[in-house]
Amino acid sequence: MGKYATLIVGRGFSPPAEVRVEGFYVTVFVEAEDVDEAISKALTFIVEDDDEFLANIAPYADPDRAEVAPEHWYELSSFDGCELPRSGFVFFSKD
Repeated sequence: MGKYATLIVGRGFSPPAEVRVEGFYVTVFVEAEDVDEAISKALTFIVEDDDEFLANIAPYADPDRAEVAPEHWYELSSFDGCELPRSGFVFFSKD
């Protein structure tokens, strides 16, 4: 199995913050047979299994605009130095 880092972008999520938040980026690290499986596992982890996302971000999804999608993916030689199973969330604003 290969080791993959998948950068996930979420748009249409607006948790309370000092500035208007539009969405987030997060990198999810998974083992998978190929890129398609890595992307599927990463997306499933975020939207179904990640307690922080489910408790603190998902409730603020705009039902008309919210989406979670892969932005980039990389095959890694190892997970050394990686924060498993994912990095921290990085939020961005519209501006």
